[in-house]
Amino acid sequence: MGIKKAIATFFISTALFPLGFSSGAQAEVATLEFDYETPDHSGSITSQGVTANLSYAEQTNPEGWSNYVPTLTIQVDEREVLRRTEDSSFMMYSLVQIAEMDPNNDFPEVIFSQYSGGAHCCAMVQIFTQNPDNNTWEVVDLGAFDGGPIPVEDPDGNGIYEYVTSDNRFLYRYSSYAGSFPPVQVWQLDGLTLQDVSQEERFYPLHRERLQAMWAAIQNAETEGYEVNGMLAGYVATKAILGETPAGWNLMLNRYDRTSDWGLEECRGNFDDQGNCEGGLLTYDSFPAALKDFLEEANYLTAGEIK
Repeated sequence: MGIKKAIATFFISTALFPLGFSSGAQAEVATLEFDYETPDHSGSITSQGVTANLSYAEQTNPEGWSNYVPTLTIQVDEREVLRRTEDSSFMMYSLVQIAEMDPNNDFPEVIFSQYSGGAHCCAMVQIFTQNPDNNTWEVVDLGAFDGGPIPVEDPDGNGIYEYVTSDNRFLYRYSSYAGSFPPVQVWQLDGLTLQDVSQEERFYPLHRERLQAMWAAIQNAETEGYEVNGMLAGYVATKAILGETPAGWNLMLNRYDRTSDWGLEECRGNFDDQGNCEGGLLTYDSFPAALKDFLEEANYLTAGEIK
């Protein structure tokens, strides 16, 4: 196990905590933000011996619009260890952070989150970390998540940061985007892999906070005559994480919209160029039947937990 270098840390800003939960003192994080109002096309942050530089090159595409191409460089003790040029975007809307995500190497990680553009999409997240086996810096691709750039968080206050987001598999599954309410998802860096640690007990406060918001949304949807099945799906999943599956399932059975057929057909294969299912179309006779299979496949329920 490497020993972290302790030197002075320079802060541009501290990380945000969208879910609101925090226990204990938060560890130090250096943050650099870019948005469409940022006057300069470059910036730099330093923390614990690591410097991250982000610069944008403005280009004009064939349609006459500007594209912005980001280049990220990482230096350790003033020596460049990584340089990457990423995909272009139509705006400078991104977040660079230096934060401790894996204590089993010599330096904190560099997190780069960039908005791809488009409705409801996407935060493209990459984590750059030192490989202790050969001291090279490598990239771990976390993937794409709904919304704009999201900062790392330390919800359990142990000084090790995680990436806290929502389980995007629930979006559009049983309702429109506005009618969906995904459960919390937490990713933890372990070497060069990411572990889904969402269901660990230390994150229960996050799930209870989300559950309160879900319950308020469900009640409002019923009052307004709005879509409710997408919200109930996330609610049942969250209750299952907290070990309260029967209560969540029974509430869903009493409140789900029996007239909605959203999500009752599922393609078990690929789609052709015309959008037709080629691998066999599975049709469920009810929302509870579809939800049960989905939650089992997504590891929120164990097989046979719901009869």
